[in-house]
Amino acid sequence: DTISVPSVRDFVGTTEFKLDESKIGYVRLRQFGEKTGVQVLDFEGMTRKAMGLVALTALEDLWSKRSSVDPAPTLIVVDEAHYLAGAEPEGELQRMTSEIICTIATQGRKYGLFLVLSTQRPTQLHPDVLSQVQNLVLKRITSKHDIDYLEGALTSVTPGLVHLLPSLGRDRAIVAGPMVRMPALVQTPEEK
Repeated sequence: DTISVPSVRDFVGTTEFKLDESKIGYVRLRQFGEKTGVQVLDFEGMTRKAMGLVALTALEDLWSKRSSVDPAPTLIVVDEAHYLAGAEPEGELQRMTSEIICTIATQGRKYGLFLVLSTQRPTQLHPDVLSQVQNLVLKRITSKHDIDYLEGALTSVTPGLVHLLPSLGRDRAIVAGPMVRMPALVQTPEEK
């Protein structure tokens, strides 16, 4: 039950890449202009297993190319991060993916690798990853379990602000960390 995944370099320049004949899914690499260096791996429609394999390959590829000598800054954005860096990995693949995300979270900054993690399930995020979070943008969370967890896990946000999370409107967020002088309730641009 193994799937061979090529290097992430093999995805560059293609619009679709079929993982194998088992029709697990497709990966689309979208490039935004030749000079921007912005690339997005789109996992839409993929199974979690296939998504995990491609994410693991891409993250290991980035980690293997790290350099402490004049590193080019690389921003890695992981949406639904609890699937790739889960608190309780489901199987070897998720354990390995979670491990490389933890490694990048703890050591990546000195090599120019920066993480943005997005999740609606903070209790399911690996605690080692959460402990490395420096800046936070918290949107509405209604689960008491998640709120209690965040209150204990986040030192940069006061309990009073954490307890505002269930009442936040769609255009409000709590921002905390070194990017602001003090934790603040902010208004975000309205969604269109």
